[in-house]
Parts: sequence; C-alpha cells; structure tokens
Amino acid sequence: MMFNTAESVLIVEAGNTGKFSKLLYNMIGKNDDTEAGPTGPVDGSVDASIFNEDQFAQTVISSSQKVVFIGWPEGTGDYIDAIRLDNPEAIDEEGVYIGVSGNHACITVNTEPPSKEDYWKFLERAREHGMEFDDLLAALRP
Repeated sequence: MMFNTAESVLIVEAGNTGKFSKLLYNMIGKNDDTEAGPTGPVDGSVDASIFNEDQFAQTVISSSQKVVFIGWPEGTGDYIDAIRLDNPEAIDEEGVYIGVSGNHACITVNTEPPSKEDYWKFLERAREHGMEFDDLLAALRP
C-alpha cells in the first residue's frame, strides 16, 4: 500500500486575489526540478488546495495545517495580525508584506499603488531572487 507523503498546504484567497492564488498553486505543483537539483519545493513533495473565504470559514483547521493567506480574506484578520505580531524578520518592502509564523503565512499588498521608485526596488529584489518581470515604467527611468 502506498501512502501520500506530500506536505499539505492550504491557500486561502481573498475575493480579489484569485489570479495570485492560482499562480502560487501552479508554482507549487510545477514539475520543474532539474539534474542540478530542485527548483522550489521538490517535485511532488507538496499538495496545495485553494479555499475561498466561505470555504475557510466553514472548515476547522488544525494548528498543524500549513496555510498561506493571500490578501486579507474575510474572517482571517486575527490570523494575519498574529502572523504580523510574531514575525520580526518578515519582508515588508515596496508595499509587499510576506510573513510566516509557525505553520501560517500571509502575503499582502498595500492597496495604494507604489511610487515608481518603490516599483523599481521591487523589480530589483525580484531579480535578486531569480524572477524577471518586464519594467512597465522603463520609459520613466532617469
């Protein structure tokens, strides 16, 4: 008999963050390891599910369940506040907050658009972590 040994991750999406939740879901499930080693989680080691706000509100979640909150899903304010209070090493730059506390994590973005300088800092930080995005404001660079 074969047992699934993959780690379970629950992605809880706010109403307006569906595309970001699906991007994370797709990144987790991507089979992209190479002979040089894994890219992200080892292929097949993580199973992700996406819950909307209503599904999360109706489900009892254990403390051992790994959860990533995307945005500010309704009914998760206390979870996100606890993550923010218990996370002095969180990323909180250029309008993006990424924090982890125990088995819970959150990714939130300020609702105010970033300044062009903050946008460029974000692009540079992403580049440092191996992610390339088109600079949509390139024409405005000095």
